Amino acid sequence: MTPEEERDIERRLRSLALRPARPGLREKVLEAAAKYKKEAAWTTPRLRWCLAGCMAVLVVVFVIDAGLGRKQQSRLQALMDGSPRMHDRAADESRVLAEVLGEPVDRKLVARNERIASEEMRAGQVRREKVLRELLKEVFDGSEGAENNH
Repeated sequence: MTPEEERDIERRLRSLALRPARPGLREKVLEAAAKYKKEAAWTTPRLRWCLAGCMAVLVVVFVIDAGLGRKQQSRLQALMDGSPRMHDRAADESRVLAEVLGEPVDRKLVARNERIASEEMRAGQVRREKVLRELLKEVFDGSEGAENNH
């Protein structure tokens, strides 16, 4: 439609005589709109409270998860790479060995036992990782089924 035709249509619409509205129509429309607005508005405050509650729960969960994660990480670190717990264990073993041999406990003996213990831990970890890789390779390659059939 061209702009001239649009103006022509607008001019024709303005020239038509409008029929008067029925009495009470305006009030019915306004009443229905107010009722709809009131019915739709009940969700807004409840929804806000619900969202705020969910957000608070999520914050609590994340804080607890972070705390537990740090605790587990420190435990794993103590097991894997010779943190103070490993040193205490090596020192205890050194004292027992020194008592058996009848020698005094010195730093060299403790350091040697710590080194041996950490090397054993790392070797054990490498063996576990190698076994896991082989198992995963069998599962993903499909060779697990062939071995079980024989």
